[in-house]
Amino acid sequence: MEQITTDSCRKFHTDHVALRLLCTYYGPGTEWLSTTQGQTAASPSPEDDFALIHRIPAGHIALLEGNKGPHANGQGVVHRSPPLSHLPMSERLRVLLTIDEPTACGMADEHNPTVRP
Repeated sequence: MEQITTDSCRKFHTDHVALRLLCTYYGPGTEWLSTTQGQTAASPSPEDDFALIHRIPAGHIALLEGNKGPHANGQGVVHRSPPLSHLPMSERLRVLLTIDEPTACGMADEHNPTVRP
């Protein structure tokens, strides 16, 4: 779980994991592009065409397939953190939970995973 107050991860990208669970507990939710729009992380930026951008509402859970996902063919869900810098200072906050599958953090062979600093 992290508290975000900047425009970190503001560029559209894909993750180099099989699966990533996301849930925004507070603030604007993660933004994503549907695959039917033909966008990839390398495509021209859709920032000026807000009709292409979808937002996962705060409190909703999303399970995003990354580049290593079984059905991704090397191209996971294109997404980003929503920009915060244009918001009033009092609204520049997101609380985000991300959970990756154990293999993403080198814990695939551990039967009792431990928290690592």
